[in-house]
Amino acid sequence: MKELFSCIECGFETPKWMGKCTNCGKWGTLKLVDKSSGVTKTKRAPVVKVENISGKTQTAHTSRMSTGFKEFDRVLGGGLVKGEVLLLGGHPGVGKTTLLLQILNKIQTKNGIYVSGEESSEQLSVHAKRLQLDGRFSFISSNNIDAIIETIKEVKSPVIVIDSIQTVATTDLNSIAGGVGQVKECTSRLIQFAKKTGTVILIVGHINKGGDIAGPKVIEHLVDGVFYIEGDSSSKIRIIRSIKNRFGSTREVGVFEFGEKGYSDARNPSEIFVLTKDPQIGVCKGVVFEGRRALIVEIQALVTNSVFNIPQRVVSGLKKVKVQMISALLTKHAKSNLLDKDIYVNVANGLKVDDSSVDLSVAVAILSSLLNKKIDDNRVAIGELSLTGKVHTGSNINEKLKTLKELGYKKLILPKSVKTPSSKGNQVLVDTISDLSGKI
Repeated sequence: MKELFSCIECGFETPKWMGKCTNCGKWGTLKLVDKSSGVTKTKRAPVVKVENISGKTQTAHTSRMSTGFKEFDRVLGGGLVKGEVLLLGGHPGVGKTTLLLQILNKIQTKNGIYVSGEESSEQLSVHAKRLQLDGRFSFISSNNIDAIIETIKEVKSPVIVIDSIQTVATTDLNSIAGGVGQVKECTSRLIQFAKKTGTVILIVGHINKGGDIAGPKVIEHLVDGVFYIEGDSSSKIRIIRSIKNRFGSTREVGVFEFGEKGYSDARNPSEIFVLTKDPQIGVCKGVVFEGRRALIVEIQALVTNSVFNIPQRVVSGLKKVKVQMISALLTKHAKSNLLDKDIYVNVANGLKVDDSSVDLSVAVAILSSLLNKKIDDNRVAIGELSLTGKVHTGSNINEKLKTLKELGYKKLILPKSVKTPSSKGNQVLVDTISDLSGKI
């Protein structure tokens, strides 16, 4: 037997033990791994001409299986593809286990398998019963990836869930579960099994404090798709965002409602982030594009006299620097002194917004709170602000206006450059941020 030492952090191998890994620079991470010294003759990889690949074979590999959720199917590109391996991440408590249990319960074949390295079969059963699931799928509680693969070979299930990849390991590597070496090797074995049998494998990855998928970050290039579940623990809204998708677009998001019975497709995704139904002070609606869909968002602002030497800027759902810039523009160009004011800005329902066309709605909400004036609940502001105070249209303006028309929003605050049919008494056109004075 030939002795090799492998780094549990980066997978680097060396025939000699060292206190420090020369690849990643970590100390005490090199562990002994036994590998056979026998030389095996390598078989040639088969070569197939494209013209000889039948249409039936192509269809078999691209046919879709519904997850039972229209919103998740939308993100996937139409459903699950045979043989694909997907990585699903999310913060603790966001509902990863709940979603995957529901998917196994909804798939047409009803013989999926949930593999857990963290919970016992009894614990998962309690979880499934609380969600009132039929339970026509199976549980495996194990941490040995080789035993897991041998078991699912016999069962021949179309969909397998691995929860989580950090908790499973192979005895072929002399390192702990969750290390980079174990994570990469276990994933490689699962991918090999999935491609050979056409099994769909959904892998759960935990999120670290930095907001990334811990450990599995190194396997994102191996899997067919990477998806994140976003949502505040205090909110009943969840979003599934595509980061990588070999069989679909990465520009799609799925919007869900989350309750006692788990996930359900959002009934009205475009307005699910709107809370206010009456005119309010410091509240203005905006429009953002998530994936290929326009969503109405509610921007909330509170402006108060500061009791600190340095005024506070507290922001949730937006970049703090964006609110700082908008408050500076209002001070300089709109004659609204905010230098001695604390400003709090929030996007309703925990949505994280990175669309510059909400700049104008943030400015309107701040002005509304400062001037103590109510904003009509049917009023929507769209516009991107430059450092000169100029108001621009931003991206996807036509699609956003189309969505507003379909939803019945008529009272708009828009950039002057927007070419839209006149709606007397309803639309306010502004060229610069100073034009907002007296118009809200």
